[in-house]
Amino acid sequence: MKVAITGASGFVGNRVVEKFFLENLHEVVPVVHSFSSLALPARFNMTWKVADHFSEQALSHAFDGCEVVVHAAFGSPLSAMSKAVYRAADKAGARRLVVLSSASVYNQNVLPGTTEDSPLPAKPATSYNANKIAADKLIRDLRAKGKTEVVFLMPSVVFGARSQWVAGVANQLLQGTAFLINDGAGICNTIYIDNLVEAVRLCLSATDVDGEAFFVSDNETVTWKEFHNPILAAMGATTEDLHLLYNPVLAGETPRELMRLRLQGMVETKTVKRIKPHVPEKFMKVYRLLQTPLKERRGEPDMWMPPPVKRPQVNLDMGLLQQCTYKLPNAKAERFLNYHPPVSFIEGMQRSIAWLKFAGYPVVS
Repeated sequence: MKVAITGASGFVGNRVVEKFFLENLHEVVPVVHSFSSLALPARFNMTWKVADHFSEQALSHAFDGCEVVVHAAFGSPLSAMSKAVYRAADKAGARRLVVLSSASVYNQNVLPGTTEDSPLPAKPATSYNANKIAADKLIRDLRAKGKTEVVFLMPSVVFGARSQWVAGVANQLLQGTAFLINDGAGICNTIYIDNLVEAVRLCLSATDVDGEAFFVSDNETVTWKEFHNPILAAMGATTEDLHLLYNPVLAGETPRELMRLRLQGMVETKTVKRIKPHVPEKFMKVYRLLQTPLKERRGEPDMWMPPPVKRPQVNLDMGLLQQCTYKLPNAKAERFLNYHPPVSFIEGMQRSIAWLKFAGYPVVS
């Protein structure tokens, strides 16, 4: 089967290209938005395409002869890209479009009991969520007028080599800004990248799935603490090296919340700390509200220690994710796609840590 993959230089798109090509699963046509994005796809002997992902005409040429298009690209405005991708796939005669959507269409802290048939939230928590909802709806509307079938996959935390989730925790450790909310008890709806690629593969040929959307995740129920622990251990750190936050006020997108972030930055400055002893007590109450006490650190000789502690800024997206209490169900994907994640969470994390070491992070185990 000839398969075009948009966003082929990105984390998900690149791995789809790698797996499909190296395992000889399908004839792959990587599609990137510029020649500078060809570094990864051009490693392999395949026909690649450079096309503006907002241009219906350019994309239709790139999709020519492809039976399926996998849409893994992300750009702004998202709806404009989605419109161009669907129309191009339809114009090129593609049988099916597989869309990499997100579980965040149900917000990052998905309500317990939510299924793919549940109504979408009337008030999305973030602009990202709202844009995703609008883009998916636009594709559904276009499908009603077009011939190309559509299938949506809705993962949450996609991790693996090169992922922002793995490198992000490692970078935060090095910067002294890594954190857990409520002891990391929230559910981290992980899906190892190769498990997501498996779901994509199944979508290419599954029957009776036109217009369907699927949650996809790992088999295991993983907490945020359990997600962090392997990375901490690999870098010789412990939960003592994390900021432990409890029911934090989250930094969203309103002017008031942005102002609060600026005030938090102000209370960390040397000037404020120097004049603090001379500030009247009534003003110190405000300071205490903005300043979270930093715990003392303990260490041993030759033990890796992060640089001086900095206050983490918890944005709304991460705050909601870490306070999620619901494991996304795979039941529908199992029933329609015969989806069964081939890689365990433990194995996926071991591979991710091996990549951290390869990438030059100070991995000690």
